[in-house]
Amino acid sequence: MASNVPFYLALDGCNLQEAINLTRKLSDSVAGVKIHALWDAEGPQVVGLLRSVGAREVWADLKLKDTPRTVQDRAERISESGADMLTVHADGDIEMMQAALDGAQGKMEIIAITALTSLSEAQIQALYGCGREAAVLRLARNARLAGINSLVCSGKEVLMLRHRPELEGMRLIVPGTRSIGVAALGQKNVVTPGQAALSGASALVLGSQIRHSGDPVKAVQDVVREIEHALVKNGRS
Repeated sequence: MASNVPFYLALDGCNLQEAINLTRKLSDSVAGVKIHALWDAEGPQVVGLLRSVGAREVWADLKLKDTPRTVQDRAERISESGADMLTVHADGDIEMMQAALDGAQGKMEIIAITALTSLSEAQIQALYGCGREAAVLRLARNARLAGINSLVCSGKEVLMLRHRPELEGMRLIVPGTRSIGVAALGQKNVVTPGQAALSGASALVLGSQIRHSGDPVKAVQDVVREIEHALVKNGRS
């Protein structure tokens, strides 16, 4: 059962066996899986392992931010693992993002993270000297200038970014969504999957809502239905 708006399963907090089991169960229903600590724990070979149990795509959510030379070298090594996607921080600036693209050599998608969804407005002000929307827009523009076409942003910024002609066609991936009644667990910029889809999200990331449910297959189906209901209700199916 696939959604009109694809989503990635975040395997954060899973050990290797848990990740394998979830990937096997859900590979037909999700666009791919996102890993972070599993890369650290298991090494680059975890990418091939997850593919072998059904993962359509493996997203290495390693959030690179370093000197351009270091980022280029790391991106090149990560691409050799077979990863399909890699995240970098957009506030590493344009040259660093271009270096990540150079390292990927067209073998893997580079995704620029704008402002983390866990940051409050006060934290955004302290880091960037402006409000959240202004910070996200600046970072998104820099990503576009660097040649990156995919962004991570909160669901609260999607509509704003969709209305910017200079960002037309960018892929907007939204993490931190929660259905009504599901705990936010540290996220400060939460929208529901349906709201994110209506705003124009290209894809979503779902993790704890699926992993912590008693029945992950049903949990995925419920999210798919929620998205489809929101789109149909608003004439967007």
